[in-house]
Amino acid sequence: MKYLFVAAAALTIGAPANAQTYYSYADLPLLMKASKTQTGIETIIQQKESVDSTLGVSPRSVKLASDVTFGAAGNSVRFEADQILFGRYANTVWTYCGISNMTAASAGLNMLFLNIPDKQIACLHDSDSDGVFDSGWSGGDAINSTNMTAFSLSGPRSLSSDPAYEKVDPELGPGMPVELVWKKSRNSSVISFSLEISGKPTAAKNAPIPAKGGPPTTVSIAGAEYLLHGYDAKEKSITVSVVKPLPRRFTTLKATRVTTMRTTYVPVYY
Repeated sequence: MKYLFVAAAALTIGAPANAQTYYSYADLPLLMKASKTQTGIETIIQQKESVDSTLGVSPRSVKLASDVTFGAAGNSVRFEADQILFGRYANTVWTYCGISNMTAASAGLNMLFLNIPDKQIACLHDSDSDGVFDSGWSGGDAINSTNMTAFSLSGPRSLSSDPAYEKVDPELGPGMPVELVWKKSRNSSVISFSLEISGKPTAAKNAPIPAKGGPPTTVSIAGAEYLLHGYDAKEKSITVSVVKPLPRRFTTLKATRVTTMRTTYVPVYY
């Protein structure tokens, strides 16, 4: 019997060392909204709960005046009128992005043949700054429903129309969750605090667990301040009070995406 090996490429996470790995980076400007967490109250926080939270929005957001569709028929996406888009700044250019929905035609083809994630980051651009978008750009698969990170843009793609837009208060735009979380390693005498934006760690601080009956430990991170009163080993929880919650501030989300290409040889017999 004769046989032929056919190479098939696959995108994987955590592939073997001989696979080819590519790194994509994005520096996304963000405005962190001020947290409304109450101060001065001792609270028991379980390990999967956040100590403090708010939202990170773009410094610029716009609202569409009408529906718009763009992309090839088999992979076309749609934004709705009044949808607010997230500003993305790269290479001196602002584009405005959101998590788009496939059109009925592309969703049908996708279900049958393509197997592409149905939530895509898509972006619009106004090349002459006249208040009307004139091209669309693909930003790749959406990491999740609350992450607006577009690592690279491909296009441009023609639009079904040239939708007008208006600038709106950035705090009205789509936001990514900002959470202060904690963990304790086994046999460690410190609590590790981490500020995460849509699950991406951006700042960290270790704080020693105070002695029982002793004064609390002060934790300062990202312009906020907390008191760590103690750790309960049995319940695996900490007791914390907020002195100053997360403030309104500008920051940059430095995100990295790792894509690994693995080649699999499949025997085809004939």
